[in-house]
Amino acid sequence: MPINNIKKYVQDILPLILGDTLFSYELSICNCNKEPIPYSEIIGNLNHEYLVLIIFENNVSTISAIAKKLSKFINKNVFYVESENKTILYWFEGEEINPETSTSSKKIDTSEHLSSAIARIKSETRLPVWLDKFLFDTLLAEYAPDFDKYDFNLNHSEIEILTYLGTYFPRSYSESYCIFNDLFNNVHFKKEYQTKEIVNVLDIGSGTGGNLIGLLTALEKNLNQKFKVNIWAIDGNQDSLKFLTKITEKFKQYSQNKFEIKTINATVENINHLSSTFQSLDCQSFDFITSFKAVGEIISYAKSKNGQEYFDLALLCCPLLSDLGLLLILDVTTKAKNSTFLPILLNEQIRRFIKANNSFRILSPLSCNFFSQQCNTDCFYYHEFTISHKKKTKDVSRVVFKIVGRKKLVDDLSKDFKIGRFVIDWKHFDQENESKCCCPISLNEVVLSDSYKLS
Repeated sequence: MPINNIKKYVQDILPLILGDTLFSYELSICNCNKEPIPYSEIIGNLNHEYLVLIIFENNVSTISAIAKKLSKFINKNVFYVESENKTILYWFEGEEINPETSTSSKKIDTSEHLSSAIARIKSETRLPVWLDKFLFDTLLAEYAPDFDKYDFNLNHSEIEILTYLGTYFPRSYSESYCIFNDLFNNVHFKKEYQTKEIVNVLDIGSGTGGNLIGLLTALEKNLNQKFKVNIWAIDGNQDSLKFLTKITEKFKQYSQNKFEIKTINATVENINHLSSTFQSLDCQSFDFITSFKAVGEIISYAKSKNGQEYFDLALLCCPLLSDLGLLLILDVTTKAKNSTFLPILLNEQIRRFIKANNSFRILSPLSCNFFSQQCNTDCFYYHEFTISHKKKTKDVSRVVFKIVGRKKLVDDLSKDFKIGRFVIDWKHFDQENESKCCCPISLNEVVLSDSYKLS
């Protein structure tokens, strides 16, 4: 069937599927024998003559229902993916290419293979307008990356903090918002939180609070009921905490919910120093305990000598989790001074904590959720998040993270997930180096899955 005939056919049937909805979209018919093919890196095997792409300009909340309706109408597998604030619907037409080497000849279920490969966590976002203006117009933050200068932030002056606000605060916001927004789209987690009236948050190494604002934004977006958030924010830089207070006070102006933040100025030279700080808190049960890029600083610059900081943090924090509570530890991917790379340390130590404390379990990444008990690999993985604001478009951060919770909660949240070949490196992922970008223990599995996506 010539491309023009396919295009006319699709143009005729789309109005029947979309109905009266006013979706703006672009239709493209691609010949798979020619290159380049748009989005081929996430679509995977192009094993038919033609690829039909329907690219919606925004995220489409009903895309799953549309894909099912269209699939039934045309009697073909229809797939979809959300990428870069677009929703992409696609299917194949024409004859199969090289059937003897196609995925079907390897007894791979093409439908499951492709649909799981394209279901990915949203990793790109933009600062809210109010926050963009407040950071850069009111506080006069500056964008000036300098990792060597800002890999240790305890002693920064107010001027240096303004550079941090314009450069690294947005990155932490993006990481936190994308992770928690995806988490709240887990149907089981969202159901539990839709009736909560009070949410308690403990943040360790808060700095200026980019990750806290990301969490609060995700809460605002995903919870329909009125609620109150109590925040305990611990950091050793008093000036950073002052900026955190200013930003959260500004956030309150755009919310109908209540927020109370208590800042605790405490220098943490090793994880055990936190024990006395925790004992002084007027709350001992938290729904979210977070630590963004703080443990790596302790490992590299503070006076800790045991080299077990991630293990010690989990050991100290997990007993403080509520029945619905989760611990999120996120860090940069650099090599620690006088040690190995932080992702290797985080993976090994949290895995060891779980093996020694069977009342807790890893929720994310999913590869660790399924395989942590049998894994002994020195694993270096990371995930990239992208943030845009008035000073920079698509600024990239590369981080490693773990989410841990009580076993009953994690079992409930992960009960719908199926074991698969878990992708842990999307940046370099393609068919040729697929095995290098997946969890090594999961390589014998067939269906591709995003190791980070919880919804």
